[in-house]
Amino acid sequence: MLDFVCSEQVVQVWQTIIGVAGRSNAGVLFYESGPQRGMQRLAAFLQHQMDLGRLRQADPLVAARHLTGLLESQSLMPCVLGLLKAPSQEYLRGVAQQALQTFLWGYAAGRPAA
Repeated sequence: MLDFVCSEQVVQVWQTIIGVAGRSNAGVLFYESGPQRGMQRLAAFLQHQMDLGRLRQADPLVAARHLTGLLESQSLMPCVLGLLKAPSQEYLRGVAQQALQTFLWGYAAGRPAA
């Protein structure tokens, strides 16, 4: 997923959307047609994991936003801002591992809600 999200084409789309979002409804349309749908699919997956007892019960959409934020903070955002160009598979794998460790620390089954 991070390889796709950090691809040059996707980064350019984000840069364009951010640039015009304040002046039109392009940002809303973009979000509703792509990122929002992905977030809903991730929330459904996380809800299933909660139902199976693998994750603690929580709002699955909030959990999806938390996981996405953890993943994108060291990948997409630096790419969009020009701080990171063409991140390697190794780098992205490390980002994913760190994000998942942090996410699971907060959402692991048996942990109390904060």
